[in-house]
Amino acid sequence: MRYRPRVPTAGGWLEVELNQQEIDHLWKCIENQGEDAKRSLVGNISKSFLIEDVDNIFYENVCKECMYQYEQLFPDYFLTGNYPNSATHDTKLNTFWVNYQYKHEFNPLHNHNGVFSFVIWLKVPTDYREQYTLPHLQDVNIPQASDFQIIYNDIHGSLKHYTYYMSESSVGKMLFFPSTLNHLVYPFYESDDERVSISGNISFNSEIHS
Repeated sequence: MRYRPRVPTAGGWLEVELNQQEIDHLWKCIENQGEDAKRSLVGNISKSFLIEDVDNIFYENVCKECMYQYEQLFPDYFLTGNYPNSATHDTKLNTFWVNYQYKHEFNPLHNHNGVFSFVIWLKVPTDYREQYTLPHLQDVNIPQASDFQIIYNDIHGSLKHYTYYMSESSVGKMLFFPSTLNHLVYPFYESDDERVSISGNISFNSEIHS
């Protein structure tokens, strides 16, 4: 007998390590933050503000490269109609915002609008290893505090999760993913400092015509 495993493409996301120049640019964008974005977002957090990509630098130099790399690594995502883009219908960074998260605040399970989305951590005041030692997490089967988690279904329809454990080492890390991918942010505790992250959505640019 012969056995042949069949492993269907289930998609995925990109982990990106931003360089210092890219991080400095994002902080520059934050300096000129715009209107309050809380009412248009699902986060149960104190402060969210729209920001602008100064001179379109982040979109042109980071987002476009991420889209190209995603196409190379996950070609089935484009072939199955999830990304029906063409040369006559370009993309743009449609929404771009900064989140300030404080202790006990959280972001419930959600996804985004658009074609692709991303999250970037610029400041993380806690370490998951210390968070897991808190009294209410003792003797817990699966402790969760301060974590970022991606939720998805496997080929059998079972619910799965992939967890990013937050610490200082998370700073400068970017996750780039299809906008429909569900994710959530757990609250952190003890620290009175803020966690700073940036998110954005890339959408079709309907203003461009051939």
